[in-house]
Amino acid sequence: MEAPKMPEKRNNEKIYLGVIAALSILCAVLSWQLFESKSNYQNISVQRDTVEKERNQLKEELSGMLKQYDQLKTNNKEITAEMQAQRQQIEDLLGEIDKNKGNVTLIGKYKREVTTLRTIMKSYVVTIDSLNTLNKQLFTENTEVKNELGNVKNRAQELQGKNEEMNGIIAKASVLKTYSLSAGSLRVTTNGRQQETDRATKAEIFRLCFKVGENSTARPGSRTLYLRVVKPDGSVVTGKGGGESISSDGGSLLTSSRKDIDYRNDEIELCMYANAPDGLTPGTYTLQLFESGTRIGSTTISLK
Repeated sequence: MEAPKMPEKRNNEKIYLGVIAALSILCAVLSWQLFESKSNYQNISVQRDTVEKERNQLKEELSGMLKQYDQLKTNNKEITAEMQAQRQQIEDLLGEIDKNKGNVTLIGKYKREVTTLRTIMKSYVVTIDSLNTLNKQLFTENTEVKNELGNVKNRAQELQGKNEEMNGIIAKASVLKTYSLSAGSLRVTTNGRQQETDRATKAEIFRLCFKVGENSTARPGSRTLYLRVVKPDGSVVTGKGGGESISSDGGSLLTSSRKDIDYRNDEIELCMYANAPDGLTPGTYTLQLFESGTRIGSTTISLK
């Protein structure tokens, strides 16, 4: 009968224990690596979520800036061109963020660019607000100036109207006034003497005597008086020394004779004459007196 092999059994046990220990260590290492991998994955997931959230916030902020630029209005062409360039930068940055959405390292760069764009936009907001406030103030001032100019113009027109009215009053007051008008017709005798006649066939001269009244308002100096003799048929006597036209009430009138006088604002007595043509017909003749286009006297005579 053989004796048992104890040493070999013990060696096998040691090998088993060594394998078990190695397996335990391997399991521990693998467990740790799995834990580390899981932790890294969780960290990466959290980081990815954070980056995505930040990316969406940046895009939302940039989109809001575009809307604000759309609301900024100004008539300044230079500022408008600058804002258009800023809008283009914002749109380019939005495109770049979408293109590189998985690139974590660029988020910091995008944040800095967004901050810069936000600061620039705020400066435009302040500038345009100041310009709009100034424009409103200038519009108000311009309206006030226009109203004031309108008031001044109205006052000027009112004063002009009063001035014209006053000038009219003065002009009327300065016109010579006549009274005591006496008209007649004369014939010339063979010895050259003048005799009054009421016969149309014998009348050779028309005569109008009158007084020019005192008038301190009238302009002193040389004045021209015109005598106008109107026949019964409405035609005007234009014999020798007559036929001169004068303006009166916007029209033109023929006259029969004229007389220049030196008026010194005192009362004077005058007579004016007009040569009668041959072939006068019986009827009523009107003798009118004019000065500066204004009729200052009128009377009639009847010839048989």
